[in-house]
Amino acid sequence: CSMSEQTWPNAPSPHPLLPAALQRELAMPHASAERELIYASQISEKLRCSAEQVVVSFPTVVDDNPSAVSSLFRQHKHLTLNDLLAGDYARLPYQPGSGQPLALEQIQAGNAPPLTNPLQAGTALLASQSACPFVAFARYRLKLNALPEPESGLSALDRGNLLHYALENFWQPIKTRQQLLDLSEQQLTENISRACDVALTEFIRRSAGDVGEQLLALESKRMRRLMQRWLEKEKNRQDFTVRHLEHKMELALPPLTLSMRIDRIDELADGSLLVIDYKTGLSNINRWWTERPDEPQLPAYNMLLEAEQQKVSGIAFAELRADQVALKGVADQDSPEISLQWQDKHSRDSGAENWQQQQQQWQAVIQQLAEDFANGEAAIDPKPGAELRLVDYAPLLRTGLQFESGAEH
Repeated sequence: CSMSEQTWPNAPSPHPLLPAALQRELAMPHASAERELIYASQISEKLRCSAEQVVVSFPTVVDDNPSAVSSLFRQHKHLTLNDLLAGDYARLPYQPGSGQPLALEQIQAGNAPPLTNPLQAGTALLASQSACPFVAFARYRLKLNALPEPESGLSALDRGNLLHYALENFWQPIKTRQQLLDLSEQQLTENISRACDVALTEFIRRSAGDVGEQLLALESKRMRRLMQRWLEKEKNRQDFTVRHLEHKMELALPPLTLSMRIDRIDELADGSLLVIDYKTGLSNINRWWTERPDEPQLPAYNMLLEAEQQKVSGIAFAELRADQVALKGVADQDSPEISLQWQDKHSRDSGAENWQQQQQQWQAVIQQLAEDFANGEAAIDPKPGAELRLVDYAPLLRTGLQFESGAEH
């Protein structure tokens, strides 16, 4: 395209900060008309040899001035548009020069076909469906994912996994709060160090990259500090027994099967269960409310355990960050975990009267999200705050993306 005499070859444009004579002598790019002609001739020859039939087009008017085809193509046969289209011309919905407008066909993108074959995924599918149905469709039905951003050193995911490994290793030999309290300061420090060392060894074995010793030493120091602070917080809880660590389960919502890996399940003093999810970033229990929750994983865990006739009296984030360690969650109004007991604020935020009603609401929400995904619900409908999830899938969209900043992508 645009192979007019004004644009091909390009006009010379020598670098303004280098001697022009030297640029011509060295045949530097854009140094002279002769060099540009040689370069354009080489490219033109490659284009002519790139297919059995090559068509070159050019504008007949450039800046209100008559124009012709480049001299590099002038020796070839000249065709009109009618000649080029030949027999296919009459079948086109729009004939150039006819003056008739092109008849447009309106197509509604609609939803995806319903899911017919079984599909296995993690609970992140529910979070994607809640955030934006189209993203869930693209990610889990089309299997499209953005390439990961390269990072130097340890990523946030790596650091989170390391802390998960360390906490799992710490609680394997120590099962109860009382056992934790019975440890001397030296024993506690030794157990934390052992858990961190095992986690780092396992991480090195699993890691594809080579992480430097100094970086791992710094990470070990960070983990030890966090675990020390978190375990002091655990000492102030009510009595508990760690029943399961990194517990694998499956929730069947045909045709979906959701694979789950629950960080920790505690048995409380009354025999009920508290489900805990470790978080190394910011957490907020308000992400569990509404029909489109931001983080439906813990509500899904609750639903699965209740379906197996196990009494769950609460769910909680164990937030472990440099600036704060905290247990954030919600539980039955009679739960032995006093700090999590149901309050009036929970009723105002969630719209449920009590813990039991909230569990029922969560079950309905999880089932609805799973049904919507299975039925092919794939609307481009990001919930507020989730618009950026669409950026990775912009090439699939029929419309532009508008964000709060007003920038169009």
